[in-house]
Amino acid sequence: PPIAGDNDEPRQGTKTEILMRLKEDNKEHPEAELKSAIQRAVRLALRVNTITEDRTAQVSPDWPDDKTVSEYARSIFSAGNIPSSTSNTSHPEPDDSEIAALQARLAHRLTVVNIKKFTKIEIKETQYLPWHLKLYETYDYTVLYVFRDMGWLMDAAKMENFPVPREVIHETIESLKYLYPRDRATAKLFEQEGFNLYSFHQPVTDRPRLMEFKYYRSRLVDVAYEFLNPPRKWRSIWKDRRNPMQFWTFWLGLLIFLFTLAFGIMATVLAGLQLHVALHPPKEG
Repeated sequence: PPIAGDNDEPRQGTKTEILMRLKEDNKEHPEAELKSAIQRAVRLALRVNTITEDRTAQVSPDWPDDKTVSEYARSIFSAGNIPSSTSNTSHPEPDDSEIAALQARLAHRLTVVNIKKFTKIEIKETQYLPWHLKLYETYDYTVLYVFRDMGWLMDAAKMENFPVPREVIHETIESLKYLYPRDRATAKLFEQEGFNLYSFHQPVTDRPRLMEFKYYRSRLVDVAYEFLNPPRKWRSIWKDRRNPMQFWTFWLGLLIFLFTLAFGIMATVLAGLQLHVALHPPKEG
């Protein structure tokens, strides 16, 4: 492929220049076919795609003919913060004070195990890096896309001239450590799914804090707010224990309401019986 390994020469060439080199050695192939091969190779190497998995996908821009691979990568992965998942529920550019307040509301740690345990959010693995931590919400379901190919990320982090910005690779790894901490619950989840995120002999480090993220900050805040949101359907309320005080307050209030309603019905029936007896006293034998 034109950007394989640590070979800097093809990587620094523009799409047109790479095409010219390929045409010299593959004269029998049409130009359109070679262009398509270059585009597929680059998107596979960078883990981006213009073909959507479904309507939730974020489509990556085309690679212009006059841009190098590195320039194309920077157009997809900007060095600054990426936007939130959706315009409807996004919380753009949250500052440290907002994140501190948000963390104070989290009665449970924001991990994949707890997301699966306490919410109806579906965790779906994606092969495309731009979709990492992207939420898609409807009234019926919510999907969180997670890119968790740690092998690819570790290889990319070791390359000195890899087109994807190093801070993006680093924060993606850190976000996986945040969502999949090294604990028993996560280890049990890995065993159930036949998958181990930490099989690449990474150094053991502390779990990162939410406010330490810059590139993925907005998306992680979106996930945290969705984690805190109450269930959308009544049938989901019975298992929602993300906020224990709110959970027990709700059920205690509901129990008091039901008892009050039951006693009210019983009192009404009893009063009706008493009125009936008063109006129709039993005849003496």
